[in-house]
Amino acid sequence: MPRKSTLRWEIPSGLKFDLTALESKSEEDFDTRTLKGHIDFLMFQALKAVSSRADRTQMPLEEFWSLVQTEFQSLSETYPPSIKQSAEDEIKVLSEESWKALKEERLRNGIEHHRREYENGRSLGLAILSPKLLPGGEPPMKLRAVTLSFDYNLLYREKMFSLAQDILTEDFLLNEQSNPILTEILDNVVSGAPLYDFSVAEMFELYGELVNHLPEGKKKQKLNSWIGGKDFKRKVEVNLLGNSFTAEYHAYSKNGYSATAKPVPLPFAVRNTMAHQEASNPNVALLRNNPHGVHDSVVILRAIKSHYFGGV
Repeated sequence: MPRKSTLRWEIPSGLKFDLTALESKSEEDFDTRTLKGHIDFLMFQALKAVSSRADRTQMPLEEFWSLVQTEFQSLSETYPPSIKQSAEDEIKVLSEESWKALKEERLRNGIEHHRREYENGRSLGLAILSPKLLPGGEPPMKLRAVTLSFDYNLLYREKMFSLAQDILTEDFLLNEQSNPILTEILDNVVSGAPLYDFSVAEMFELYGELVNHLPEGKKKQKLNSWIGGKDFKRKVEVNLLGNSFTAEYHAYSKNGYSATAKPVPLPFAVRNTMAHQEASNPNVALLRNNPHGVHDSVVILRAIKSHYFGGV
């Protein structure tokens, strides 16, 4: 499913422009293929336009500068940037012999680390995947236990785990909320598990494809309709690891969460709970009570796509 890019640009705050220096330039002096060149050129044009209408020497500098800024804002809305940028990097290419030597060195280090860990009494690579920094008070995110095979790859899996924690830390500092898809992907990358099949990512993608175009109040109704279709449950239930197509869910409204939980389609409950894991959400418990919830939600959504739309 195609996704929109989140790439965006902003003018850095606190920029200062030297009006005298701008006045001495010509249009050929600006490289408008860069954001800085584009912004400087628009400011140059704004200065030129205001100077043609007002005498800078006959008014306070602040008033003149305000007119230039207003003109610049108008130009920036009319002429968006067309930015071109290239990237270069130097990648070291190893000879076949050097590559082999590196692999052999890593193998020796991995074997030695494995042996030391064994002698120190360890028998499992177990760690908690989370950001390295969190705000005080109750943890605002669900922590995730990651198991790493206890073999000669453990040393490098542990290095990957630390890098994964760094990524979660930076993501949390930017967004200040948990990202269950990112956490699961990093868990799978670090542990060497498959990235996609029956994952949170696949569940969100299928859910979005099937019902995200529907009004919020219609999603649960449509899922119920599909699940209740002729022969659907009989065909699908053999593939479920749990024992139900539904989960007990506390509905949310402007007044908060309802005190009484009612059965709703499993994908609806799991998806919405995964997306809103704040401590005040009573539905977080259903993730613990349905350890196969993500897997079974994917099974159900895959079956809906196949049964009703001929998808795979």
